[in-house]
Amino acid sequence: MAWGLTPSRFSRTLVDLLTHLLDTAPDLYGKPIEIAFLGRLRAELRFDSPKALVEQIHRDIGRAQAFFAARGRA
Repeated sequence: MAWGLTPSRFSRTLVDLLTHLLDTAPDLYGKPIEIAFLGRLRAELRFDSPKALVEQIHRDIGRAQAFFAARGRA
């Protein structure tokens, strides 16, 4: 989950909350959800290219999966 001013965007005037749902794809469009902050994967980074961002997202997903697996929530 990323929360705050997203440095990879052209405008730094909007606050974003970006999340990834791992290993599921429910239809949540227009539905309320609850999000809990359980830990921090890394500090905010700026990316020089979309490719660099995608590569980091894949690393973040791996770290998140390991976080949940270690807690029996995989």
